[in-house]
Amino acid sequence: MMGWKVTGLLRRQRAWYIVGYFYDTANLHYLDQKANCDRGLRHVGLLEEVPSKRCECGYYAYFTKEASKEAAHSLGGLLCEVQAWGGIVEHSDVLRAEFMEIKNILWLRCPFCNSLLTLAIPDFFSAEARFVCKKGCPLDLSYFRDIRYSQNLEILSLGETNGVLRELAQQRKACLQIEE
Repeated sequence: MMGWKVTGLLRRQRAWYIVGYFYDTANLHYLDQKANCDRGLRHVGLLEEVPSKRCECGYYAYFTKEASKEAAHSLGGLLCEVQAWGGIVEHSDVLRAEFMEIKNILWLRCPFCNSLLTLAIPDFFSAEARFVCKKGCPLDLSYFRDIRYSQNLEILSLGETNGVLRELAQQRKACLQIEE
């Protein structure tokens, strides 16, 4: 089943990783990694597979590109088209899956001025990056939970951002597309 996922970028010791947002129970850096549950497999006293209908475990994705784009802009995240398989639990606008793989990475444009977004990374050894508009449009960066993350942001150039995204796409064996 195809879906759309909002992911984050994590820089750890000069390497970039793709991480899941929301309740994802494992990061997406490893291909074909099975989702797990923090509660073990003992959901409400029963032995069940992940994802369980009685729990919030599994990899999350939106059904529609529009819903995921809205979340990506509000979180400053990266938008990816994903393939979900294995056990799948469907909700009204999202699904939870046992396995998930990134197929396409979308480079987003600013919803206000239509310019390509660039990466903003905190001046910190291990830090989660966000997409920002270099023209200063008011994207919601409130997801930076730690105050030090929101103070000393390094804004990468379009070329540097392009390099990071191309590297990630190659690692994931995915396509890199610019959102029109």
